[in-house]
Amino acid sequence: MDDSIRHFTSTLVLAVFGLLAAGSASKPAAAPPKPPYEPNFTYSVPHAPEKIDVTVAIIAPTWTGDGKDYWAKMKGDNVSKTMFSALRASFGELLSNKGFNTTGPFASLDDMTFPDKKAADFVLYGELDVALKIDRTNVRETGPGWSTGPHTDCTVIFSGAGNVNLVVQEPLSKEIIWKKRLETKLETQQAETSGPLCGGPGDGAVPDGWAIINEALYQQVMTGLDKYVNGEEFQVLKKQAAELRAKKVY
Repeated sequence: MDDSIRHFTSTLVLAVFGLLAAGSASKPAAAPPKPPYEPNFTYSVPHAPEKIDVTVAIIAPTWTGDGKDYWAKMKGDNVSKTMFSALRASFGELLSNKGFNTTGPFASLDDMTFPDKKAADFVLYGELDVALKIDRTNVRETGPGWSTGPHTDCTVIFSGAGNVNLVVQEPLSKEIIWKKRLETKLETQQAETSGPLCGGPGDGAVPDGWAIINEALYQQVMTGLDKYVNGEEFQVLKKQAAELRAKKVY
């Protein structure tokens, strides 16, 4: 091979490799996957400077009405279980921070022993008649069918509504002393997603939206509890509860 041809070939090869290297260097790195949304299942209030001479036994929240059917379907869901467990613990934490003496949480009033009931001025619990749901709209098939179904795009809408009753009872007589109703209407969450059957396993939009709507329910219930539970009012209610006990024979 002629020296000039050999030199030209070598130069051409080096130029091609240089272009490839430059193209590779200029290509932006793929963005890291977005971390999943972490719902905030905590609620705090400032610690009261003094204790209140009222003892409240905390009963775990119960599901009622449409909420009972909803929970029967969703109690195996990890996000829902975490939210409910947080509510169970947070009721007592909030009252304790407000200065109340607290016991529990107990699974139900019937699970409390007689000494437990006698030691408590009140029991407090929440009745959750609430249902959260996921709707898919604007479903568009965008790809060939897979073994799990066609590839589709759609809009996923997360919503929730219902009522929450906050209930206070005198534990021995079981008389209801105080009851507040919270109308629960959660702000709708929306996400665009795609995949087999529009958002199958591994789709980030669906878990994120579900976590956000569960967080919204938790925060709304705790905000209502914080608003309605007042130490001065409960000290007045304690006198009424004592009158009930005095009239009842055990």
